[in-house]
Parts: sequence; C-alpha cells; structure tokens
Amino acid sequence: MSTRPATLILLRRDLRLADNPALVEAARIGLPVHAVLAWPDAGQPTRPGNVAAAWYLQNAAEFASELQEECGLQLDIQRGSLAEIFARLQGKQDYAHVLLNAGHDPPALAEEVELQGACREAGVDCRLLPANTLLPTGAVLNKDGNSFKVFTPYYKRFLERYRHTPPRGMPGRLRNAGLHRAGVPFEILLQEIPEPQRSAAARWEPGEQAARDGMEHFIARHLQEYGSDRHSLEISGTSRISAWLQAGVISTRQVWELVQQARERDAALADGAAIFQRQLIWREFAMQVLDDHPQLPDRPLQEKFAAFPWQDDAAALEAWKDGRTGYPVVDAAMRQLTTVGWMPGRARMVVASFLVKHLLQPWQQGEAWFADWLIDYDLSCNAFNWQWVAGCGTDAAPYFRIFNPILQGRKFDADGSYVRQWLPELDGLPDKVLHSPWEASPLELQAAGVQPGRNYPKPLVEHSFARTRALAALKAVSN
Repeated sequence: MSTRPATLILLRRDLRLADNPALVEAARIGLPVHAVLAWPDAGQPTRPGNVAAAWYLQNAAEFASELQEECGLQLDIQRGSLAEIFARLQGKQDYAHVLLNAGHDPPALAEEVELQGACREAGVDCRLLPANTLLPTGAVLNKDGNSFKVFTPYYKRFLERYRHTPPRGMPGRLRNAGLHRAGVPFEILLQEIPEPQRSAAARWEPGEQAARDGMEHFIARHLQEYGSDRHSLEISGTSRISAWLQAGVISTRQVWELVQQARERDAALADGAAIFQRQLIWREFAMQVLDDHPQLPDRPLQEKFAAFPWQDDAAALEAWKDGRTGYPVVDAAMRQLTTVGWMPGRARMVVASFLVKHLLQPWQQGEAWFADWLIDYDLSCNAFNWQWVAGCGTDAAPYFRIFNPILQGRKFDADGSYVRQWLPELDGLPDKVLHSPWEASPLELQAAGVQPGRNYPKPLVEHSFARTRALAALKAVSN
C-alpha cells in the first residue's frame, strides 16, 4: 500500500469541470487526487437505462479528456458500487478523504450510506457535497414542517427560500495521485449496451461545451416564446437540456444562471424565463416526492389505484412500444423515442395517457420502457410524471382528463410536420386527415399510397369507446 495520503473523488452523474463541488473541494484540500468514475454493474439499482447509460459513457469519455487537459487528472473507471470500489482501492492506497457529489434518488442515497459506513470503519473522512439541485431535498417545507403534496404551494415556497449564487468555476490544475488502475475502457462498456440504444445516444453531442451551446441557442431563439412553443410538436421550442442535466454535464444552478442572466438583460424574456425556471423547480419537486415516497416508481401513491382493473394485453403494449397504435401522433412520438432517445414533454403526456387510459395498460410498464429508452431518464421525474398522468400521484392530473390523440395532434402538430418526419408512410395524406387516417377517402388513401392495416395500422381502439371504458374503470375503483 502507498503511504502517501491522497483524496479519492468518486464520480457519478457529475461529468463536468465547472461547478463541480467535489473537484473544488479537492483543490481546497490540496492533496494528490485519484479521480474514479464509478460504473454500476448490470442489475445494480443505480445502473441507468440503456440509452441513458450509452449517453453517460459518451459524456464520460469527453469528460476524461477535458479532466486530463485542464486539471492534469487521469480518470479511472471502476465497476461496482461505491463501497465496493472504495474497499478495492483502499487496500492499495492510503486515502485521507473521499469526496462524493450527493445524489437524490433512493438507490443513490442507499449507496452513499453504505460508502459512509465503509469509510467510517476505515477511519477515512467521507464528504457528501450538494451538487445537482438548486436546494437540498427536504429544504422546502410547509408551515408545519412537512413536505408539500401539491406543486403550486411548493413552487411559491421554493421561490421564497431560494437565493441564487453564481456557479463555481473550474478548479484549475490538481495534483495527480498517479493511481490509475487501468479500469475498463469506455469502448468495452459501450459494447455491453444493445446497438439500437447506442445508436440513439450517438445522435447527441456530448460534453460541457455542447450543453452550454445548446442552452445559449435555446435562450437566443426560443426562450421568449417558451410559454407557447414548449407545447408545439412541430417547433423545436424546448431546450432539451434535460439530457445534459441527467448526466451532470451541466448543473441545475448553471442552467438557472444562464436563464436568469438573459432575463435580467432583456425584459422581453422575463415571462418565458419564469416558465422555464418553473420547470426546473418541478424537477426538484419530483425529487422531493420520491424522497418522501420511495415506492413512487412501483406503486400508486393513491392506494385506491392498487385495485385498478388493468388489462392484460401484451399485444397492445408491444404495439404502443413500436409505434403501431394507429394514432399518428402517438406512433410518431414512440418512433422518435426509439430513434433518438427523446421526445417533447407534450408528446410524453400524450403517449402516456394513451397507454394508461386508452389501452388500460399499467403505468409501470410505460415507466420501465421510458427508463430504457430516454436519454434524459431520471428516476424521480419519470416515476412522478407517469403517476401524474395516470392520476394516482400526490399531485396528479385528474384521471378523467383523457387526452384525445386526434385533437392533440391537430392542435400541437397543426402543419403535420412532426408526424410526417417520423411516419413518412403518411407523408402524402392531406393535413385534414393526417391525424385520423381512417377518415381519409379511398381516393386520398390511394393517392398517398396508404393502405390501412397493411403499411399503416388501423387504430387499436376507438377513442370514444376507450374514454368511456377508462371512466368506467375509474368509477369501479372509486366506489
């Protein structure tokens, strides 16, 4: 064992140089640094879904290069849980400090507790540093000292509590402890992920500069009209920054800072900025709900929904996954998901509502599919939003709010560009029937080359019937 003391930095979803508390703290301590990327083994609860995992590894490779160039540190990749990695390395090196940017979901918190115990037993100082939230989970409470169950009062109290401070800069050069253990190369880890998910992640540009460029482009082009454009499917009116936030390539505080600066520069951006910042706070509310209710990804928070009469229809579930429901806006969104690992928020609500309410398939099935395919997958946000759509969460959309996929398509993809991009087989249909191909005349179908039931499916279920059935199921649960 080397007797020269060092600082061990264990990195998870914090693949950035700027505003990285662990790097800043390591620079303040001043000891040589061993920087380790902790990569969960398959089956561990902290392992991301496949697209998110591929994206994470792409960003980790970019981060490793920047860490070497800017800070003089070589990034080591180690498999296993945090405690397992610490125990393996501690046997070869005398660590004085272990630094870790804190997580926020139950699997990450459980790992942290285990790591703290291992460090305590070894007599090593272990520090958890707040990194990826605007306020610590649990910091926003009502007047009775309890967590909020509804977002709006949480949002108001959050704004009262939050005092923004500028993000930290990069730490500069750090002393390398020279302890690289020849961990598993990024390329090998990537090959363990199925090719379709690797391909989806490869469509995105990794790295801190890409994240910042994306935010600056969004602010310049879309922030002013964000309130309306974020719902549009035909306009790229969202920031997509959630992908880089998910991997910790940019921090929430950095994103808030960029938007706040724009808001202060130009009064015309104030409304859009406020709505965008509200979305960041919604994200933190989801984290708080998951912290209060660890069962959020698996069980409905409203107990009556445990008896909901879900249908056992594997064929309908597979059709939804594949984008073969017969409803163009649903199918376009699902094909976008399995091509690029992402879809707009409006599309997520529409496809989730369709699965749960039109097809009566359990929301947990949709949550699991999104977990594997979303590049921005976050346990708290995904589970919270699925329960919101299903109507069974703490702050949920009313169950009787059932999205009509035809009207949603006509309203938010008015010119049909979104559907035509992802369903080119419908490209020739007139706008008036694009979102309801079964209403097209035989001549219109023939001219467009659309053959219902052959090159594009007929609807799995008729909307009015599905709505009535869903409401009857709710009534059965409510009685």
